[in-house]
Amino acid sequence: YFYAYLYIGLNESLHGQQERARLFLKKSVANEWGPAAGFGPNYMWHTGRLELQLLTQPGRNPEANPEE
Repeated sequence: YFYAYLYIGLNESLHGQQERARLFLKKSVANEWGPAAGFGPNYMWHTGRLELQLLTQPGRNPEANPEE
């Protein structure tokens, strides 16, 4: 389920659903296969990890919409 959780989380983040994004990205990053697999899966695991890190930064406005 690594990629399913990852892409759902990234999609939710893109659409401003940051609580749901955090939920799915946490599940993706918790998967042990991604960082151990190497190459593409490892790269994508870090993509999810970094997006989750951005979403959990203190002071980040969860309702902020960069398009407005």
